[in-house]
Amino acid sequence: GWRTEGGILELLFGEKNPLAVDAIEFMDLAKKAQQDGNFRKARSFYKTIYRQYPNSLFAPEAFYQTAQTYLNEKRIGKAFEFYKKTISRYADYEKFDLVLSKKFEVAELLKNGARLRLFWGILPGFKSPKKAIEYYEDIIKIAPFSEYAPLSLLSIAEIAQESNDPEIAISALNRLINNYPKSNLGSKAYIKIARIYKNLVISSDYDPSSSQKSIEYYEDYRLQFPDGSYVLEAEESIQATKELQSQSRFDMGEYYYLIKRDDKAATILFNQAITIAPNSPIALKAEERIQKIRNKNPRPDAPGSLFLGNFGLPRDPNKDPS
Repeated sequence: GWRTEGGILELLFGEKNPLAVDAIEFMDLAKKAQQDGNFRKARSFYKTIYRQYPNSLFAPEAFYQTAQTYLNEKRIGKAFEFYKKTISRYADYEKFDLVLSKKFEVAELLKNGARLRLFWGILPGFKSPKKAIEYYEDIIKIAPFSEYAPLSLLSIAEIAQESNDPEIAISALNRLINNYPKSNLGSKAYIKIARIYKNLVISSDYDPSSSQKSIEYYEDYRLQFPDGSYVLEAEESIQATKELQSQSRFDMGEYYYLIKRDDKAATILFNQAITIAPNSPIALKAEERIQKIRNKNPRPDAPGSLFLGNFGLPRDPNKDPS
């Protein structure tokens, strides 16, 4: 109930102000309508409270309860709007943490497939996971030091990954790592970034720097969380990615060895392949190639030369005009 005794009404509305009784009556009427499931009627009473008594103790409660009625109707867009108004206008509201948790709850609903409703809540709209990112960013902005800020960044990253937007995901995870170094979500952030870069390595949009970034984040995870759940994954992924890098250097070495006939460049690249992954099968192949170059063994013909010839490339690498 909203009824009070003593001098609190005088503090809220001024001594002997008759509107004090009206405010409490409106709150009681609104609560009764809300409990009866008549949410539209309840909102009309709450609206009277926060418009006529915006500086009263009842105003933030009226905003909060309005949000609750919208949430009960699954009108999550309107619910978030009123949760936002509650704590943006009344930062000292005693239920600040509760409202913040509700804002996060609504963002999570949207992230997980809930729909914003159209035409006064009559029709369901489209799924809007990207709208959830706006909600999470609002939570981070209004409460950057709350437990919900790093959680929001993690959710933003997950939405971005689902939407195939690795840049936004990496940015959100890096913000989590840099802004909340003591968060227990840090280990997840490191491993998620490492996985994103690893996936970029095998994608059609491969950027050679992605493989090195993947290794760096896996190594950071292994160093900072030596007893973490993903240490084995980190070690295996580092080795696999290094072997991929080594294979890339070996393939370039093969190009210079077979096509360009440049033994010096080929030797450099084969040595790089060995240095990157010294204990891999690729390293053994690279060592064999270097040994053939040193022994001046006959060079195999270039691929396709059986049908197309060697395109007039000189056999002597020292005479190679390239």
